[in-house]
Amino acid sequence: MTNFSQVVERAREAFRSGRTRNVEFRRNQLRSLRRLLDENQLDILDALYADLHKSKHEATILEINTLRAEVDVALFNLDDWVKPQKVGVCSFVDPSTADV
Repeated sequence: MTNFSQVVERAREAFRSGRTRNVEFRRNQLRSLRRLLDENQLDILDALYADLHKSKHEATILEINTLRAEVDVALFNLDDWVKPQKVGVCSFVDPSTADV
């Protein structure tokens, strides 16, 4: 098994490199998460039962389906979420504008 601190460091390096800023990268990550849920549902359900004693029915509804829905919402809204937004600026820098 991979050391947790190594996994975290790899994630930080990916973030610092800027490759996670690309919208298509994010979309692919979300699709991969959805595929992981679909392909490993039984293993996830077994783990939820072993660790938390959740029935397969309960875990499917409250864990798997909820996470799938969240991924679908993120995929649907991703383009809107990454659009630049106008934000207010302090009066001492008027007449400038700022985007986030």
